[in-house]
Amino acid sequence: MMDFLAASPTGGSRNRVSTLGLVAVVAMLVMALAGLAPASSLGATGPQVKKLKPVGGPPAGGTSVVISGARFTGATAVKFGTTNATSFTVNSSSTITAVSPAGTGTVDVTVTTPEGTSPNSEADEFIYGPHITAIAPNRGPAGGGTSVTITGSDLAAVTAVKFGSANATSVKVDSSSSITAVSPEGTGTVDVTAVDPEASSASTVGDQFSYVPAPTVTGVSPAGGPEAGGTEVAITGTNFAEVTAVHFGMTSVGFTVNSEGLITLLSPPGVGAVDVTVTAFGGTSLTSFADQFSYEPPPTVTAVSPETGSSAGGASVTITGTNLEGATAVHFGTASATDLVVNSANSITAVSPVGTAGATVDVTVTTLGGTSATSGGDRFRYLQDTPVVVRKVSPTSGALTGNTPVVIGGSAFVGATAVHFGSVSATSFAVTTQHQIKAVAPPGTGTVDVTVTTPEGVSPTSAADQFRYVPSPPVVEELKPTSGRPQGGTKVLINGTGLYGATEVHFGSVSAAFEVTPNGRQIVAFAPSAAVVDHGTVDITVTTPEGTSATSPADKFSYKIPPPVITHLSLKKGSPAGGEAVTITGEYFIEVSAVDFGSFAATEFTVNSPYSITAIAPPETVGLVKVGVTTAFGTSGHGVCEVFGEEGPELIPCPTFAERFKVLEPTITGIAPANGPSAGGTSVVVTGTGFAVGTTATAFSFDTTPAASVDCTSTTTCTVVAPEHAVGTVDVRATVVEAAVSQKMTKRTPADRFTFE
Repeated sequence: MMDFLAASPTGGSRNRVSTLGLVAVVAMLVMALAGLAPASSLGATGPQVKKLKPVGGPPAGGTSVVISGARFTGATAVKFGTTNATSFTVNSSSTITAVSPAGTGTVDVTVTTPEGTSPNSEADEFIYGPHITAIAPNRGPAGGGTSVTITGSDLAAVTAVKFGSANATSVKVDSSSSITAVSPEGTGTVDVTAVDPEASSASTVGDQFSYVPAPTVTGVSPAGGPEAGGTEVAITGTNFAEVTAVHFGMTSVGFTVNSEGLITLLSPPGVGAVDVTVTAFGGTSLTSFADQFSYEPPPTVTAVSPETGSSAGGASVTITGTNLEGATAVHFGTASATDLVVNSANSITAVSPVGTAGATVDVTVTTLGGTSATSGGDRFRYLQDTPVVVRKVSPTSGALTGNTPVVIGGSAFVGATAVHFGSVSATSFAVTTQHQIKAVAPPGTGTVDVTVTTPEGVSPTSAADQFRYVPSPPVVEELKPTSGRPQGGTKVLINGTGLYGATEVHFGSVSAAFEVTPNGRQIVAFAPSAAVVDHGTVDITVTTPEGTSATSPADKFSYKIPPPVITHLSLKKGSPAGGEAVTITGEYFIEVSAVDFGSFAATEFTVNSPYSITAIAPPETVGLVKVGVTTAFGTSGHGVCEVFGEEGPELIPCPTFAERFKVLEPTITGIAPANGPSAGGTSVVVTGTGFAVGTTATAFSFDTTPAASVDCTSTTTCTVVAPEHAVGTVDVRATVVEAAVSQKMTKRTPADRFTFE
């Protein structure tokens, strides 16, 4: 048409009029055609249903359904299948509310407008009767029994639920939108349908339930093992993906799922034949001959015949025992036997392998039940190819008391059963190689042959096997260490010869605790304390039944003795005249040479023990003095403390005041009687301190007149006779006559007054 217009001549008003006329005609034609053609042919679209809510209802109809979609304006009809809706209301261009008519099954809901009718689709389907939207869970064992919750609509009247074609075991209607049903047995994937008296739910994607098959066991390898368990077992079968347990009979066991068809594990302990079952999500495997596992009792070997054979092997040996059926191996020691024949459950014949000459081995049998335990009845000895011979003994002599370690050289010693020194068995022996035995000689005398006994015989005697018993007093050759602390307890290693059978060890004259080392060549002794030994350096001697070791420079042991220490004096005070017996207590009073009270030596002293001295106090100056003890190791005056330095315990000086002794000036504290005649002759008891004992050691005077007589019975009491004196009261005075330094008379006090009448 436009081409036609374009081809028309143009020019002048006439032509323009003609053109306008043509345009008008064309426009009218287009409008006419538009009225005749459908809107879709001109690019317009009709209504479309996208969603229904709800998607179902009862067959009797009456359900209010909201229809969602597009281009609903001017709707002239709403149909449920081929039946018009009971009523409908166009809410907007995208929603219509319609009331369902009576119907059955699944129908398409369509909307008609002047532009056409909506096309059918899954979105417009309406279901008459019960409707299922989801089930949970949606899978369960093939054996059934799964409780399934079914959700949907119009479920209130449901009387049955089917899983595929099978009825649910039980059905419980919880509400119009929920049912609980128990699945029956089944296989594969099925639709779950709800059935009421008028209809059944239509199949949907949401109603599908999958049956998971139970596992099956098709093989167990190996099919048996020891009763103790521990056999590596492979279980083959199907449906092992979701395994939760594996049982050997009633016993649960740990496992590894290797694949859909393979499980590996270690068998548990058990007895007899049991079924191996596998439990998974789909249930437990059914028992069958294919799943059986047999527990086999362990074999035992009670005897072998013959019990000996050549080291080259090849001996036909009959093995007797129990549970020998199914034997898979026989071993002689660690070597495998050949030509194994199982005669019965109690007998096997096998050929011995090559072995070590002289060696005795255990014969063991292995079956599915395990390997036989070794016992005295399974022993087999490989005969030695050469005779037993003793070619050398070292040393060739030893103590009469025995205990000498002896190395025996020769051949064919393997399996030795006895070693003799003459006719006496060795105290002990050990075969170290086929050419050497280490033995300990028993007590004996003279010269004897050393012989070795094996199952093949006894070694012949010769000059090479002789051993001579000789007296051998012990000798101390070395000490480690050579000194120790005075408290004792130092561990001293004594090296020497002839120490076997030691009965005593002495440090000087004091017995010490000791132990003889297992090889009999050394002694470990524990030093007693220096206070007990009473010396700074002592000889360590060892005594055996054959004598006592002689002393020598090699056996000297020195105590690291500190200077003496005074810890207590029995008498803390004394008279200037001395004469008191004082017990001095302390430590390290060893080799004492002097005891001093200040600058004066004790009149005499006696060392009672390393802890005690009794000394007689000398005449001394009044005042405080120190008592000192001198030994070969120093003079007291300080205590000794033990501290631990980098090299062990050390002794260092530390303060002490225990050695102080006080020399008292004489004092008078009482006079009785305190009066008497001026003619004198009154016997007066004078009490006080610091008196020298005796009749002349202390002098008394009444004022300046000496007493007629004096008798001091102690340092605190004297009896004096008053002299003739003029009437009046005077002071009684006392003076110690034999003091090292002259003393002043006692000071005047009210207590010393005497009245002459």
